[in-house]
Amino acid sequence: MQSAKDTFLLTLRDRLAVVNAARTVAIRGALRPAVIADDVELPLAQGEPMDCFVLQWLDEVIDSSEPLRLHALQCEVRYATRGTQEFVGMDRGRVLASLDAELAQMLQPRFAPLQDFSGSAVVMRTTHVWWSEMEPSPVVVDGDVLRRAVKLTVYALEETEQ
Repeated sequence: MQSAKDTFLLTLRDRLAVVNAARTVAIRGALRPAVIADDVELPLAQGEPMDCFVLQWLDEVIDSSEPLRLHALQCEVRYATRGTQEFVGMDRGRVLASLDAELAQMLQPRFAPLQDFSGSAVVMRTTHVWWSEMEPSPVVVDGDVLRRAVKLTVYALEETEQ
């Protein structure tokens, strides 16, 4: 359900702009809050950007037992850091902890109004998108880079056209 994916992505992007307006990423010349979806962005020449939240959609389960079908979308949020240049990367643990805290803040509250971005104007739907608590993986040390992945489930009811 593309509307749920788009709503979740843009909700996190908007919330990051409030939580830490300085955490931005330049994608093809455009500077914006550092939240991207790998199914939306074209592959980047340098790979996944550092100090940026990258969403990847995994599995989808649909429960058709109710009048409005319930979509459960598995999402993984990946992020990595080398630390800052100012501290020659010796602060990479602190930077990763900051990313952890920012993501936790961005996910609260755990719902947002469902929006449809498929037309020329955004359409507000009557239901919400909501999500589970995050399930962080252990930190992975990859040379001078610290990486983490967090999984959660995003839910949305399938609305009929109005």
